[in-house]
Amino acid sequence: EGELAADRDFLRDNGITEEARGVLIEQMMESYEYYKNINVLTNQKMLVDVDSITVIYKIELYEYFIELNNLGGDTLTNPFWEYEIYKLQQLLTAPVDLYNGTIGIDEYMARFIYNAFYDEVNMGTLNFVIACFENLFGRAPTDEELDDGIRMVDGASSQLFLIDGSSKEDFIAIATTHPEFYQGQVFEAFTTLLARDPDSYEMNLYTNMMMESNHFNEVKRLILQSEEYAGF
Repeated sequence: EGELAADRDFLRDNGITEEARGVLIEQMMESYEYYKNINVLTNQKMLVDVDSITVIYKIELYEYFIELNNLGGDTLTNPFWEYEIYKLQQLLTAPVDLYNGTIGIDEYMARFIYNAFYDEVNMGTLNFVIACFENLFGRAPTDEELDDGIRMVDGASSQLFLIDGSSKEDFIAIATTHPEFYQGQVFEAFTTLLARDPDSYEMNLYTNMMMESNHFNEVKRLILQSEEYAGF
């Protein structure tokens, strides 16, 4: 409450100007609490609210599988379980890595769709491809995109957005680096913060901005700092 009161006093003393609002927004976005909150919201959207304890339990379960394999002398599947563990560990560290600036939003979102929990929520290749389009682009795939995506994820040579790929990893890399991915992030920022769609000028401007920075903070800062948001 003390921090909130101090922020209110700061705004009152500075006339609630756009510049003053910007100072507070910058401070907020520099805190790890901000990234933790982003992670909670992303988790709710992508993984139906899987918490870190559940992720750690899954890691320990896979480690137990490896231990059983080692005891039984059959280690053929160990590389599979080790890679599944690696992906879950990457998921756990995603908010810290985004906060530290060691990853951008492309890698951040990729970690949320490349793990066992996302596969469990969206079982089967068809559901996986549809979910990726809905979560990343805010739309359903066309029939052609769906067919091409399924083939690629299942290991066949295919194209997505005219880019070649032949694996699930290729599909995710294309989906999280294509301009439409950043358009999806801009669309979500506008609908979440302003309860409206961006117009064509805003979409073009902010998509380019987000692609250049590979982060959503600058776009969100401009929206939060705007007179439209202040009077929302």
